[in-house]
Amino acid sequence: MRLPTVVFLLVTIQLSLQQSQEDIGTEFKEKEGLFPKIQTTLKIVPSSPAAVSSPKPAGSSCKDLSSSCKTFEKAGFCKSRFYTTHQKKRNCAKTCGLC
Repeated sequence: MRLPTVVFLLVTIQLSLQQSQEDIGTEFKEKEGLFPKIQTTLKIVPSSPAAVSSPKPAGSSCKDLSSSCKTFEKAGFCKSRFYTTHQKKRNCAKTCGLC
């Protein structure tokens, strides 16, 4: 017959947590004027293709260093925004059409 004790304990803990949250909210409202309000504006400017693209290697330097480039291409490596153009060119320049 310990079940009622456990239920009482859980209810007591839940009520204590709710009371603590209310106290925290009241505490911040009381001190609201003590802290400066900071406002920031973020402006996102798209970069031009000229700034992103890099020169393509010519002739014999147009090759894939990895033997898995075809698999990588099928998995989306060449069009992925996660990898930089430099990484794509260094590893799979030919497959990704970067030369």
